[in-house]
Amino acid sequence: MAPLPGDDQRPADLAAATVSWQKAYDWDFIKVSPASSFCLLDWGVEDRWVGGDEGNREYVKRAINGPADWGALPVLDPASGSLSRQLVAWS
Repeated sequence: MAPLPGDDQRPADLAAATVSWQKAYDWDFIKVSPASSFCLLDWGVEDRWVGGDEGNREYVKRAINGPADWGALPVLDPASGSLSRQLVAWS
């Protein structure tokens, strides 16, 4: 009924799990909970779920490995990639 690890990786699954939770508990608000890494993936960060109900992830590839890497980060388009998938789930 609550969003489970893995549901936060696909917009339709995240939306369905969130709506299911809302229908079951009829709260006054809805909090959408994407994966903690959703805002990092488009910069090349890679993670994997390490178990647990909270969906904790281990970062296996990072975008920043040294000070010079900050200047190499590209400007991202919020209408594509991981962020856009979250916007689809929230709309």
